[in-house]
Amino acid sequence: MTTPIYISKYFVVVLLISAFALNWVWEVAQSSAYQTAEQSMTESLFFCTLASVIDAVTILGIFIAAAFLFGRGGWKFYLTIALLGAVCAVAFEKIAFTFGWWNYHEKMPRVPLLGTGLSPFLQLTLLSPLAVWLALYWQNPKKMGCGET
Repeated sequence: MTTPIYISKYFVVVLLISAFALNWVWEVAQSSAYQTAEQSMTESLFFCTLASVIDAVTILGIFIAAAFLFGRGGWKFYLTIALLGAVCAVAFEKIAFTFGWWNYHEKMPRVPLLGTGLSPFLQLTLLSPLAVWLALYWQNPKKMGCGET
């Protein structure tokens, strides 16, 4: 049985900050794997920042869904977060391609059957549970088994 979820404002802020920071670094690192119109460094950083904000808000929504289903913690909770991250990544990429927002550079490996770029697929799949874990740890390191004894 799951315990009711309570999400403090502090936790939401910490989750958004950790999700934004992780995703911003990933976005900047993978930006050369996309084909976009010639952009200045400022424009490129702006779009990386915008994408990271969207990713952070998405991760908050994923957390709420997983916490509602399984409470906080445990392998089902984190697996659900990873799976929802993967689904969101595929959906975001399909929407972006449909509207012509970006294309992949030839050096972007693709996920077989999905046709989605490997990097954006892994991004939300891996960073969603990591951001949640970091936020939960930051909120209460002792409860996460990492505090002083």
